[in-house]
Amino acid sequence: MKRVTQLLCVSLLLLLLPLPAPAARNATDRRHNEVIDQSVDSVIRNSVYMMTKKQPVGFHWSSCGSKSDLFTLHTLTITPNPIHIPGTARVAFAGSVNGSVKGPIKAELEIKKKEIIWIRIPCINNVGSCTYADVCPLLPAVCRALPALKQHGIPCSCPIKKGSYELPLSQVAIPSEGIPSFLEKGDYKATVKLTASGRPLACYSLKFSLTA
Repeated sequence: MKRVTQLLCVSLLLLLLPLPAPAARNATDRRHNEVIDQSVDSVIRNSVYMMTKKQPVGFHWSSCGSKSDLFTLHTLTITPNPIHIPGTARVAFAGSVNGSVKGPIKAELEIKKKEIIWIRIPCINNVGSCTYADVCPLLPAVCRALPALKQHGIPCSCPIKKGSYELPLSQVAIPSEGIPSFLEKGDYKATVKLTASGRPLACYSLKFSLTA
């Protein structure tokens, strides 16, 4: 933002320079006027570019739950930024389960996309801001997509036993199938809340960018 402000100030100063006379008196004057015109055009183009160029929001996560939650995430890493669709991402995390959970585990997911403001993405064909009555049946498919989970003893089915779990940096393929084209590129923030029989298990917020 500081860079944009500086460029805009320079643009205004150059635009306030006296306008050249309709007919320059000599070749030197004409060349001088051409240099001024080129400088003004260049600064304006740079200003517009800096104002319209979108930078990825950067991956960020935080807890929106409480200390009494059964699921605790200590670290989470997802690269690259932005995440490419289709493409390959690298994921690592460390966390703990402070008590065994049988299920069903309800997941409430809210996803927003950044346009001029943050727009909530509706649930369409189980993609978007959806509520899943029980994510336990989905765990085997997650482990098939990321075999390293099972290799490191991370539960691939319910019940989920009490313990500490850690996944070192591992690759996962990100397909484009099942993802609407209008969601394949942009900046997003998401919140996921997990509960079991009405008891809060975890709540986490994420910010990330996608690119096609």
